[in-house]
Amino acid sequence: MPRLSRTSRREFLCRGAAVLAAPMVIPASVLGRQGSVPPSERVTLACIGVGGRGTANLRGFRALKGVELLAVCDVDRAHRERGLREAGLEAASGYNDFREVLARGDIDSVMVATPDHWHAHVAIAAARAGKDIYCEKPLAASVGESRAVRDTVRQHERVLQ
Repeated sequence: MPRLSRTSRREFLCRGAAVLAAPMVIPASVLGRQGSVPPSERVTLACIGVGGRGTANLRGFRALKGVELLAVCDVDRAHRERGLREAGLEAASGYNDFREVLARGDIDSVMVATPDHWHAHVAIAAARAGKDIYCEKPLAASVGESRAVRDTVRQHERVLQ
């Protein structure tokens, strides 16, 4: 009978054992072991507006186990640099324009603590960019702005708090 494969039974079994053993070398952090949070349970966050209240929020989010801070955004350079230090991030993770933050695909959610008259504008842009949102109050300057935020969040199936 002719041999159909060049792989011997012994080679096949050795390769099969190697494939089965491969998952054993996955780091424990990926599986959520040893006190770590697995990537599927982590939320990546950018903080937009890190003045007084924004910095307090940044500290609160940083203390949460399942939150990974990726970016800080503020038009005030001093606030932005302080926020970066608080978050333990490099200067490259600091932004002046919130639209650049929203363009990042690796960010799941944003914290908005800009001056009040910017809240609705940033929240609407974040929802359109596919980000979930934590926004300081007041949400908007008018009923019409509030409804626009609500409608955009619903349309894009985002979460807003």
